[in-house]
Amino acid sequence: MDNFVLEATVASGQVQMFVGTDPHTVGEEGDVNTIWNRTSAQGIVQLKVKTTDKDFRMATWYYVKLVSISRRDALLNINLKQSRKVEFVPNNHDQFYGNPHQLFNSLLLYQKYQFETVNEQVKWLIFDAPPAIYNREDGSLTDVYYKATISIESLTPHFYPILYLRRLELQREPKDLSSLDFPNIAEYEKKFGENPQT
Repeated sequence: MDNFVLEATVASGQVQMFVGTDPHTVGEEGDVNTIWNRTSAQGIVQLKVKTTDKDFRMATWYYVKLVSISRRDALLNINLKQSRKVEFVPNNHDQFYGNPHQLFNSLLLYQKYQFETVNEQVKWLIFDAPPAIYNREDGSLTDVYYKATISIESLTPHFYPILYLRRLELQREPKDLSSLDFPNIAEYEKKFGENPQT
């Protein structure tokens, strides 16, 4: 689960937002199940929650209650945004990720990443594979074979990660890496680590 932002844009009036785990008591005075609350300011009420927040829990239903605190009815739009954290792994490319550069091979090919907190659930990595070579003489394409070695070292006892892979073929490099269609537990091409004994 990535960090998320719960945001309400208030067109008229003023509101207070409550988030809790009990739909019957959320927002009530003295409710111990109300975790976060925010009041709109300048037409926006925004709640930013990181996965490292001490009050955030996985596999939990959260209920949102919006209360008008002005004399007139409140008109608003509410949306939930997921702030996906993406890490780009450079490999066999220069600092511009352009043409392969032999000098940077040994420096960039071996990268080590580890989970930063106990609450981090997913690590997104991207490998930029070289495209096919265009032959100007006959207009044909020559495949370029690419090999990536991924080594996973468990730093926590009894921690067995699962690796999901998906290949994406794009005409041009995307401007925003977070917009890519990443693999997940339901949609992927290859999966490794499901059996910790192998």
